[in-house]
Amino acid sequence: MTLVEKLRKEGEERELLKGMEKGLELGTRQSKIEVARKLVKMDMKLEQIVYITGLPYEEVKKIAKKIE
Repeated sequence: MTLVEKLRKEGEERELLKGMEKGLELGTRQSKIEVARKLVKMDMKLEQIVYITGLPYEEVKKIAKKIE
C-alpha cells in the first residue's frame, strides 16, 4: 500500500466515523424530542421537561405549542 493509498484510507475511515457520530447525535436528539412530546401530552411542566430531556426551554416551548 502506497503512502497516498494509506492516507486516503485513513481519511475515508475518519469521515465514516464522523458520519456515524453525527447519526448517533441525530438519533439521540430525535429521542429527546419524542420524550418531550410525550411529557407535554401528560401535562408535565415545561421546566421539568427541560430538566429531564436536556433540551433548551425554547425548543420545549415550541414542541408544546405544536401539540396544543
